[in-house]
Amino acid sequence: MVPNSPGQVIGFHGLEVTAPASWKINDTTCGTPQSDTVIRDEGATTTCLVPRPPGINSLELVDNPEYWQAKMESVRSITNPHGVQLERGTIPDRPGAAIYVPDLHVLMFVDTVTNTGTNAIIDSIQLADTDPNGCGMRQMQLDPPTSYQPEASMRDVLIAGAPSSIAICHYIDHWLVSSATLTGQEMTDLASVVNGLPEGFVHAPPSTYDPSLCSEPSSAGGELGSGFLLWVSEAGSAPLPLWAHVGFCGHLGITNGARDGQLTPELAAALNTPLHAGYVMPGRLIRDPPSN
Repeated sequence: MVPNSPGQVIGFHGLEVTAPASWKINDTTCGTPQSDTVIRDEGATTTCLVPRPPGINSLELVDNPEYWQAKMESVRSITNPHGVQLERGTIPDRPGAAIYVPDLHVLMFVDTVTNTGTNAIIDSIQLADTDPNGCGMRQMQLDPPTSYQPEASMRDVLIAGAPSSIAICHYIDHWLVSSATLTGQEMTDLASVVNGLPEGFVHAPPSTYDPSLCSEPSSAGGELGSGFLLWVSEAGSAPLPLWAHVGFCGHLGITNGARDGQLTPELAAALNTPLHAGYVMPGRLIRDPPSN
C-alpha cells in the first residue's frame, strides 16, 4: 500500500506522483473505484450510482479543481521532501485527503486505508518537464509545425521502418493527462491500425456540435488544446512524431506531417485503450477535400 521504488510513476499536468505498481489505472464503474487504482484522464464515462468497495485505495488526479478547491476544509500548507509546496485538507462527504498543488493548479484525492500510504504518495509528488514515457508535460504544438520537414519515406506510410516502441501522449488544455509506451504485440497492433487507415482527414458535420466546443477549454466542456502526440522510436534513430485528434473539432485523424490517416472507430480505440480512457467521437464523419 505504500509506494516503494520503483512503483509506477504517473505523469500529469506538470507533476509526477508515485503509486504502488500493483494499482490499476482507471479501474472504476461510473467513476467509482472498484479496486486499488489511479484515476486520471478517464474521459467519457457512464452515469450511475455504485458503492465503493471497502478496504481499497485510490489516487484521483483532477486538472480543473476550482469546484473542489472551494470546498476544502481544515487546510494547512506543507512542503514535501521534494520541495513542492502543497495545501492539504479535506472535503465534506469525500473520504481521504484533498491535496492541492498551487504551482500547477492540480488537485488530487488520496484515499488509502492507512495514513502511511497517504503520506507516502504525498511525499512522492515532484514537478517535472517530461514524464517517464518521454512525453512533455506541456505541449502547445498539437499539429505539425509549418517548419517541420518529414522524411520522403513518410509520404508512403504513416509509421515506417521497424519501430521498437511507440509512446502515446494525451493532452488536454495543452497539458499532459495520460501516457503509455507500447512495445511488442501492442505496438504492432497500433501500427497496423494506423497504417491501414484511409488516407486524408475527416470532420464532424457542423450541425452535430456547438462551434463553441472548439474555442473553449476543457473546464468549459470544450476541446481547445486537446490532442495526441505519438513518438515512434526505432533503434539507432531519433523518435519521430505523429499528431492525432479524436473528438468533434477540426481535422480528425492522424498525421506524420507528410501523410494523413482518417479518424475511424478503430483508431480511436487504438489510441485510448492503452490509456484506459473513455472517449467520444462523431457518429458520422465527412471526408475532408484533398489538400492538394
